[in-house]
Amino acid sequence: MALMVRELPTGKGFADIVLIPRRNVNQPAIVLELKYNHSAESGLAQIKRQQYADSLCDYVGEVVLVGICYDEKTKKHNCVIERMTEKKTTRITTRINRSKTTRKTSAIILEEIRKNAHITREELAVICGITIDGIKWQLKKMQENEILYRDGTNGGKWVILNNEH
Repeated sequence: MALMVRELPTGKGFADIVLIPRRNVNQPAIVLELKYNHSAESGLAQIKRQQYADSLCDYVGEVVLVGICYDEKTKKHNCVIERMTEKKTTRITTRINRSKTTRKTSAIILEEIRKNAHITREELAVICGITIDGIKWQLKKMQENEILYRDGTNGGKWVILNNEH
Protein backbone atom coordinates (compact mmCIF):
# COMPACT_ATOMS: atom_id res chain seq x y z
CA MET A 1 0.00 0.00 0.00
CA ALA A 2 1.28 3.47 -0.83
CA LEU A 3 0.25 7.07 -0.33
CA MET A 4 -0.70 8.58 -3.69
CA VAL A 5 -0.34 12.32 -4.15
CA ARG A 6 -1.62 14.01 -7.29
CA GLU A 7 -0.05 17.30 -8.38
CA LEU A 8 2.57 17.30 -5.60
CA PRO A 9 4.05 20.80 -5.27
CA THR A 10 7.81 20.50 -5.61
CA GLY A 11 9.00 24.09 -5.51
CA LYS A 12 9.81 23.98 -9.23
CA GLY A 13 6.44 22.81 -10.51
CA PHE A 14 4.07 19.97 -9.77
CA ALA A 15 4.84 16.28 -10.07
CA ASP A 16 1.80 14.69 -11.75
CA ILE A 17 1.63 11.62 -9.50
CA VAL A 18 3.87 10.50 -6.63
CA LEU A 19 3.48 7.15 -4.86
CA ILE A 20 5.21 6.83 -1.49
CA PRO A 21 5.23 3.40 0.15
CA ARG A 22 4.22 3.03 3.78
CA ARG A 23 7.02 2.57 6.28
CA ASN A 24 8.53 -0.90 6.60
CA VAL A 25 7.36 -1.84 3.10
CA ASN A 26 10.04 -2.96 0.67
CA GLN A 27 8.83 -1.03 -2.37
CA PRO A 28 10.28 2.00 -4.16
CA ALA A 29 8.72 5.44 -4.24
CA ILE A 30 7.49 6.32 -7.74
CA VAL A 31 7.43 9.74 -9.43
CA LEU A 32 5.28 9.82 -12.60
CA GLU A 33 5.14 12.53 -15.23
CA LEU A 34 2.35 12.25 -17.80
CA LYS A 35 2.74 13.74 -21.28
CA TYR A 36 0.29 14.26 -24.12
CA ASN A 37 1.63 14.28 -27.70
CA HIS A 38 5.22 14.45 -26.47
CA SER A 39 7.72 11.70 -25.75
CA ALA A 40 7.92 9.63 -22.59
CA GLU A 41 11.59 10.63 -22.50
CA SER A 42 10.56 14.30 -22.20
CA GLY A 43 8.52 13.38 -19.13
CA LEU A 44 11.52 11.68 -17.57
CA ALA A 45 13.72 14.66 -18.46
CA GLN A 46 11.22 17.02 -16.79
CA ILE A 47 11.31 14.98 -13.56
CA LYS A 48 15.09 15.28 -13.49
CA ARG A 49 15.31 18.92 -14.63
CA GLN A 50 12.69 20.11 -12.13
CA GLN A 51 14.12 17.81 -9.42
CA TYR A 52 10.69 16.43 -8.50
CA ALA A 53 12.20 13.65 -6.40
CA ASP A 54 13.58 16.32 -4.02
CA SER A 55 10.02 16.77 -2.73
CA LEU A 56 9.99 13.32 -1.14
CA CYS A 57 10.95 14.89 2.22
CA ASP A 58 12.44 12.31 4.57
CA TYR A 59 11.85 9.28 2.34
CA VAL A 60 15.00 7.15 2.25
CA GLY A 61 14.78 4.29 -0.17
CA GLU A 62 14.76 3.49 -3.82
CA VAL A 63 13.03 5.96 -6.14
CA VAL A 64 11.72 5.05 -9.58
CA LEU A 65 11.13 7.77 -12.19
CA VAL A 66 8.45 7.14 -14.82
CA GLY A 67 7.63 9.12 -17.95
CA ILE A 68 4.40 8.14 -19.70
CA CYS A 69 3.18 9.59 -22.99
CA TYR A 70 -0.08 9.29 -24.91
CA ASP A 71 0.14 9.98 -28.65
CA GLU A 72 -3.16 11.27 -30.02
CA LYS A 73 -2.34 10.31 -33.62
CA THR A 74 -1.29 6.72 -33.02
CA LYS A 75 -3.59 6.25 -29.99
CA LYS A 76 -0.72 4.51 -28.18
CA HIS A 77 1.03 4.93 -24.86
CA ASN A 78 4.79 4.94 -24.42
CA CYS A 79 6.60 4.54 -21.10
CA VAL A 80 10.18 5.02 -19.89
CA ILE A 81 11.27 3.89 -16.43
CA GLU A 82 14.50 4.72 -14.63
CA ARG A 83 15.79 4.00 -11.13
CA MET A 84 17.54 6.75 -9.23
CA THR A 85 21.07 6.10 -8.11
CA GLU A 86 21.97 5.73 -4.42
CA LYS A 87 24.16 8.84 -4.68
CA LYS A 88 21.17 10.97 -5.71
CA THR A 89 19.00 9.61 -2.88
CA THR A 90 21.68 10.52 -0.32
CA ARG A 91 21.91 14.07 -1.67
CA ILE A 92 18.14 14.52 -1.44
CA THR A 93 18.03 13.38 2.17
CA THR A 94 20.82 15.76 3.17
CA ARG A 95 19.16 18.75 1.49
CA ILE A 96 15.78 18.11 3.06
CA ASN A 97 17.09 17.56 6.57
CA ARG A 98 18.91 20.90 6.36
CA SER A 99 15.86 22.84 5.12
CA LYS A 100 13.51 21.18 7.62
CA THR A 101 15.50 22.49 10.58
CA THR A 102 15.39 26.08 9.31
CA ARG A 103 11.60 26.39 9.05
CA LYS A 104 8.87 25.55 11.53
CA THR A 105 6.29 23.01 10.43
CA SER A 106 3.43 25.45 11.06
CA ALA A 107 5.05 28.00 8.72
CA ILE A 108 5.40 25.35 6.01
CA ILE A 109 1.75 24.35 6.44
CA LEU A 110 0.56 27.96 6.11
CA GLU A 111 2.74 28.50 3.05
CA GLU A 112 1.30 25.40 1.37
CA ILE A 113 -2.28 26.40 2.25
CA ARG A 114 -1.66 29.82 0.69
CA LYS A 115 -0.59 28.02 -2.52
CA ASN A 116 -3.50 25.55 -2.47
CA ALA A 117 -6.45 26.00 -0.07
CA HIS A 118 -7.74 22.53 -1.03
CA ILE A 119 -4.54 20.73 0.02
CA THR A 120 -5.11 17.50 1.95
CA ARG A 121 -3.60 16.40 5.24
CA GLU A 122 -1.85 13.57 3.40
CA GLU A 123 -0.19 16.00 0.99
CA LEU A 124 0.89 18.23 3.88
CA ALA A 125 2.40 15.21 5.64
CA VAL A 126 4.48 14.39 2.57
CA ILE A 127 5.61 17.98 2.09
CA CYS A 128 6.48 18.50 5.77
CA GLY A 129 8.04 15.09 6.23
CA ILE A 130 5.95 14.19 9.28
CA THR A 131 3.12 11.75 9.94
CA ILE A 132 -0.52 12.48 9.21
CA ASP A 133 -1.16 12.45 12.97
CA GLY A 134 1.52 15.14 13.31
CA ILE A 135 -0.25 17.23 10.66
CA LYS A 136 -3.61 16.74 12.40
CA TRP A 137 -2.06 17.95 15.67
CA GLN A 138 -0.53 21.01 13.97
CA LEU A 139 -3.82 21.90 12.23
CA LYS A 140 -5.78 21.44 15.47
CA LYS A 141 -3.43 23.81 17.31
CA MET A 142 -3.69 26.40 14.53
CA GLN A 143 -7.49 26.15 14.61
CA GLU A 144 -7.52 26.52 18.43
CA ASN A 145 -5.32 29.64 18.08
CA GLU A 146 -7.71 30.98 15.42
CA ILE A 147 -5.02 31.06 12.74
CA LEU A 148 -7.08 29.02 10.26
CA TYR A 149 -10.22 26.94 9.91
CA ARG A 150 -11.65 24.32 7.59
CA ASP A 151 -14.52 25.48 5.38
CA GLY A 152 -16.45 22.30 4.54
CA THR A 153 -15.37 18.69 4.92
CA ASN A 154 -14.61 16.43 1.95
CA GLY A 155 -13.77 18.75 -0.90
CA GLY A 156 -13.60 21.69 1.51
CA LYS A 157 -10.80 24.19 1.79
CA TRP A 158 -8.54 25.75 4.39
CA VAL A 159 -9.05 29.43 5.20
CA ILE A 160 -6.31 31.48 6.87
CA LEU A 161 -7.95 33.92 9.30
CA ASN A 162 -5.06 36.25 9.93
CA ASN A 163 -2.57 37.27 7.26
CA GLU A 164 0.02 38.14 9.92
CA HIS A 165 0.97 34.44 10.08
